[in-house]
Amino acid sequence: MVRRPMSDRQFQILYDRYLPGLYKAALFLTGDQAFAERAAAQAFLKTAVHPEYAADHRVFPVEAARLLYHFCNQAVLDTYKLPKGFERLDLPISPAQMTLPQRAVTIFAIMGYAEAELPYLVGVSRATVRRYLHRFVPGMCVTNHTAIKILGFLF
Repeated sequence: MVRRPMSDRQFQILYDRYLPGLYKAALFLTGDQAFAERAAAQAFLKTAVHPEYAADHRVFPVEAARLLYHFCNQAVLDTYKLPKGFERLDLPISPAQMTLPQRAVTIFAIMGYAEAELPYLVGVSRATVRRYLHRFVPGMCVTNHTAIKILGFLF
């Protein structure tokens, strides 16, 4: 039995039902409206062109969410690059010579976590975080970007 392509009505039903949720999830994950629109549309269309996903309303949102998570995860990983002006980051001390809290503060700062978030993540005081940043990451601007690790996505 050969599957027929989806009708315009079927496409519209899937579009109305799932695209708003995909967009909201992408916006939550990345915080960028333009990227969220592109990622949601791309995940929706890549899922809709496969008859086996489009034919089953139980499978479609799962596959679309998987693709959306992949697209958004790539966008979040791309933000872990060093700030402009840094071709590389020369640390005054090797991470292998740092204590675990020192290493954690350094790595989280390079990843883009805000200075205010670091005490909660590492379990040290804010003054200690400032001292570690001053000592181990000189000249590094800590941004307010928070890495999003998981997709809490429900339709």
